[in-house]
Amino acid sequence: MSRLPVTCITSDVLDIDDIAESGGALKSRDDSDMTKIKKSLKKFGISFPFFIWKSGGYNYCLDGHGRRLGLLALRSEGYEIPPCPVVYIDAENEEEAKQKMLRLNSRYGLVTKDGVMSFVKELAIDFDELQIPAPEHIFFDLQIKDVDKYFNTVIDDTPEKKPRICPHCGKILP
Repeated sequence: MSRLPVTCITSDVLDIDDIAESGGALKSRDDSDMTKIKKSLKKFGISFPFFIWKSGGYNYCLDGHGRRLGLLALRSEGYEIPPCPVVYIDAENEEEAKQKMLRLNSRYGLVTKDGVMSFVKELAIDFDELQIPAPEHIFFDLQIKDVDKYFNTVIDDTPEKKPRICPHCGKILP
């Protein structure tokens, strides 16, 4: 049985079974998303702590839902899941906890092609493993192989000419 490594340090840990889902599914994930999460966990281990809100005897997950699901799936495949690093987030009630969760998932800035290229210039990156929140034309500009996965809005359905349009910024792509 392989044991996933923990590659971050916090002052507390919880067993994966002691981390409860918080109310409502903020993000949807398909099989492809889960495959990427599991691949990342196998490659890098548990690299980020779970953000937890303690209330009524439960440890509600504010951040780390995908990792939690990935770890549970890997456990069912035979991996040993070590105690998970956690950081506790104070909140007076569920509403405040959800408000903080929304802010955690907010992006106060735009990922740009130049920004991504500058950040990864000396890294070997497989962009098919990642899902970076950015306008889709950035993925085209970065030469993502499966463009149809990101662009499915056809603006001209003639067989010989099918330009695509970014559903977020409206940029027409070749």
